[in-house]
Amino acid sequence: MSGLGNIHVMLGEPNVQIRRTIADTLRNHGYHAIRDTAQPEKITDAIFENQIDVLICDVELGGQDMCELIYRIRHHHIGNNPFLVTMVLTDNPSVEMVRKIVNSGADDVLLKPVSVQQILDRLDVLSNSRKGFVVTTEYIGPDRRINGPRPGTQEIEIIDVPNPLQYKRDENYNVSAIQNAINIAARMINDQKMERHAFQIDYLVDQIVPRYTIGDVGGDLKGMVRRLVYVAEDLVRRMAGTEREHIRSLGESLIKISKSIHRHSDDPDKRDIHLLPELGAAIKKAFDADEKSAALARDISDSIGREAH
Repeated sequence: MSGLGNIHVMLGEPNVQIRRTIADTLRNHGYHAIRDTAQPEKITDAIFENQIDVLICDVELGGQDMCELIYRIRHHHIGNNPFLVTMVLTDNPSVEMVRKIVNSGADDVLLKPVSVQQILDRLDVLSNSRKGFVVTTEYIGPDRRINGPRPGTQEIEIIDVPNPLQYKRDENYNVSAIQNAINIAARMINDQKMERHAFQIDYLVDQIVPRYTIGDVGGDLKGMVRRLVYVAEDLVRRMAGTEREHIRSLGESLIKISKSIHRHSDDPDKRDIHLLPELGAAIKKAFDADEKSAALARDISDSIGREAH
């Protein structure tokens, strides 16, 4: 059990008796750095302060959806470590609930009533064989594929991510080295996320433009445009401080045009619809290895900017 005392565990559980029973038993097994709460704000504060290695929580705490919080952690929207070990507890075994927890990027899900031994066993598994992470345009988290990628689909790299349950067992662990490993893995995740977004933009544009061309503005079209706005905004956010920053202007142009289309979704400006595939193609080209030149990106963006006016 050497080193378990170094691992910072946050336990979020609405039932005070269950919470204290779990916390006391974990302490008896060597997990001494444990905080427990029924208040989601305390968990969020601890994440921002980089004070959690393992999060064990009920799926809903204090009226807050903890799946949403885990999603934000995984997508590096909050905190300095998107690789916290996360275990979600629920008394709702429905397919929809389990899917929701899985899609948040949580490492594990346990159905209540749960024994502390189950939690200890899962922590031991996660310590020794945590799954590598995969990245799609909507998901960051453990690879749960059983048979690998489907034929004809885009190959997705599996990334080994830092595991506090493993490296903090070493009494001589180095905080700076750990954060450096987190930063390296986070950059790899961010690079893959941007590439997935570039493919998603190309897909959405291919779906949106023909619909407007023939005047088919019903169904899920507005939702696809809204999705395009989100993907473009997240892409631009992720470009900051990376080698892709030189194509940020392309993303900003896409945000401007897609927002304009969304505002006037029933009858958008024809110039915006005309420019959308040019922007999508330019962004996709900019992510190809032979198209990473700042001058090219500026030329394309400037050209599109002139057309927009």
